Amino acid sequence: MSKAPSMAALAFHARLAAMVNDLPGFQDDRTGYAAGIARIKLAIVEAGGAVRDDWNGARVRVHGFSATSTMGVAMACRNWMTQVTIKAAAAGMGSLT
Repeated sequence: MSKAPSMAALAFHARLAAMVNDLPGFQDDRTGYAAGIARIKLAIVEAGGAVRDDWNGARVRVHGFSATSTMGVAMACRNWMTQVTIKAAAAGMGSLT
C-alpha cells in the first residue's frame, strides 16, 4: 500500500504549486525564471527538504517524497506534486487539483 502524504506535505503541495505556476516562461524572462527557481529551492530547504540541480537533472526531496526530472527543478517539482496527488487520492484524502 502506498504511503499517504502528511498534512504538512499537502500544505506544501499547495504552496509549491503556486510557486511553480507563477514561474515566467524561461524564454520570456530568463532572469525572472532563475529567481523563481531560487525561491522554490529555498522553500524546499526551509521545509526540511533537499534539492539537487546539476548537469544530470534535478531531484526534489521533501516531506517524505522524492521526485526527479532530467528537465530541471520545475519539472521535478511537478513530478513531486503528481506523486503526492496520486498518493493522497489512493489514501482516500480527496483530490488536490
